[in-house]
Amino acid sequence: MTKFNKQLYLPLSIVLLTILNACSSTSHPEKWMTQNKNKIIDTHISNIKIPGSYRANSYNITGQESLCLGELTNYNNEQSNSYKMIKLSESNAQLTLESALLYINHQDKDIFNQLMGGMRYLDLLVCYQDGTFYTSNYYLTSQLTKIDKQIDKFLHDYPYEIVIINLDKVWDKDGYINEENSKLLINQLEHDFGNRIILNTTEALTFRNVWKNKQNILIMSDNPHLYDSELIWDSNKLIELQTQPEFATIKKLTNIQLGIEKLTSLNESYNLNKLNIFPVYTKFDAEVNTPEELQHSQFNRELIIDYLYSLPESNPINIIVSDKYLETELAEYAMNQFQATASPDFKKPKKTTTTNTQSISSPKNPSQVIESEI
Repeated sequence: MTKFNKQLYLPLSIVLLTILNACSSTSHPEKWMTQNKNKIIDTHISNIKIPGSYRANSYNITGQESLCLGELTNYNNEQSNSYKMIKLSESNAQLTLESALLYINHQDKDIFNQLMGGMRYLDLLVCYQDGTFYTSNYYLTSQLTKIDKQIDKFLHDYPYEIVIINLDKVWDKDGYINEENSKLLINQLEHDFGNRIILNTTEALTFRNVWKNKQNILIMSDNPHLYDSELIWDSNKLIELQTQPEFATIKKLTNIQLGIEKLTSLNESYNLNKLNIFPVYTKFDAEVNTPEELQHSQFNRELIIDYLYSLPESNPINIIVSDKYLETELAEYAMNQFQATASPDFKKPKKTTTTNTQSISSPKNPSQVIESEI
């Protein structure tokens, strides 16, 4: 090696390592929490940006599946959007069943690959039918235990990621799940997840607190039969703010702005240790929106991402819940928060080739990643 080459070798190596380190927190969505351990270890989970999936297992629905009888039983009191869509497709020539199914398939990947892509909040509907718990969205989509195995597999590979599961609605054949069947669900969750579950007796949901107990699944519900167990958190008490989902992009943006203004105006009077949920998925309301509008519902989704990046890094947005159209961008947004500390604003990353998450191998000795930090 010539003297000239020796002089260049070391500086070039330093430059390359610097570039790789700068990119490390955004190049691996499957372990973005773990990679930023030093920045979040003493942070409450309500104080970082967390991307989430709306109706996380509304995936690959064909219309041939069995129906959730409990949702049908209860429809006179609370018609779901999916119910409205299917019924509308039966009576409105402008809305085909194919279009309705496209809408209720809110996701285009299974839950394991959503987690690998960076999602950490899963919104689920559950239906107990014929002695089995299913995930559902008007139609039964999968046995719940199979979904639990996907989550458990992911967290086995990446034990320092935290997954939040919101059991938004839980049905049995007679409507909302009764106390007896709720106990069966709690038993199944305990069997499937065991000691991974973060108990609702946990004093503070900081990453250090959770990691030291080697727990990584937080389950919440607004059903009193469920949160009566220490395995499930009362979502009414855990959530400070939950804005309403909207159809039009401008209304989504307005909701985000109003939510931020509300939290900001409260200043120190609101609980910093509670979750804030901002939905950006599209909610179709058959009484307000037309089938023609549904075809253009995602046209301005880029405006949402641009708006999020225009906000100061210190904004109080916490969990951002999306459908399949925005998940990749929201994962990038959540990861980019750790690159924004030197500036009051986020800097939107340039588009790069998406990593094929199915080909990513598990880390070696993942328990060594932050053990010394706790």
